[in-house]
Amino acid sequence: MAKMRVLLAYSGGLDTSIIVPWLKENYDCDVVCVAGDVGQGEELEPLHEKAKKCGAEKLYIEDLRKEFVEDFIWPTLKAGAVYEGKYLLGTSFARPLIAKRLVEIAHKENCTAICHGCTGKGNDQVRFELTIKAFDPNMQIIAPWRIWDIKTREEEIDYAEKRGIPVPVKKDRPYSMDRNIWHISHEGADLEDPWNEPPEDLLLTMVTPEKAPDQPEYVTVDFEKGVPVAINGEKLDESAYWSGYIEDSEMPEVTVPERSLFVVGDNRNHSGDSRHVGFIPYCQVKGKVRAVMTPFSQARWI
Repeated sequence: MAKMRVLLAYSGGLDTSIIVPWLKENYDCDVVCVAGDVGQGEELEPLHEKAKKCGAEKLYIEDLRKEFVEDFIWPTLKAGAVYEGKYLLGTSFARPLIAKRLVEIAHKENCTAICHGCTGKGNDQVRFELTIKAFDPNMQIIAPWRIWDIKTREEEIDYAEKRGIPVPVKKDRPYSMDRNIWHISHEGADLEDPWNEPPEDLLLTMVTPEKAPDQPEYVTVDFEKGVPVAINGEKLDESAYWSGYIEDSEMPEVTVPERSLFVVGDNRNHSGDSRHVGFIPYCQVKGKVRAVMTPFSQARWI
């Protein structure tokens, strides 16, 4: 009898790294991984080797950047869509696109179940599962965080260490990070308490106001029909929005503005509540702006 085949929404982070062996141990199944490229950049490069070390049969890395920009980012920008009037969309609006591709590859690989690493208390599980069910109502969904015995990220790290699985976090820095072309955000550990100020080393693509240059850089963005088309009068090729950095250019230094640094809190669909720390679109930049991959790229300049 053929083994069950499960498709896993894979990021290479702590959760999905240990979910691969957990699925094999608990379902005696083959695991096919899928990572959606929505602009994570260098994070994707080592995933093929990493997924195989975790025990996956194979990994698909699907380039969804063009569709993400054209069908999700630009409509959101045009609509001025802000969750509950204050929380700018970043992680959430990439999920339906990723989930749609998960279903397509699950059919291609004859997988009878799709697994995700979303927590059991947040809205992400709803975004994935409703989209999956919209495209295939009969697809089984496996959500480990709702059924396994693991309770904390520290326990996840212990699970990985016992099985020799390399993970991108440590017990002294157990944050969960989400990054795409539009934003970067962190959650978990001490960030769950709104009274805790996020540590300075949390900033991967920006600097604090204290380390910022004293003189601001003024940037002009040209729009056509609601879509950014030029920076400081320099027209950008359409493909530059999702294909990579503009050639022969420098990435400007980005400063986090004092009153626009963090979006905190998240009204969850379930009883649990969590806190996200994200970067929202107000920044100062230093130097030339020609290196920006998109006008709102990777939280480097948004």
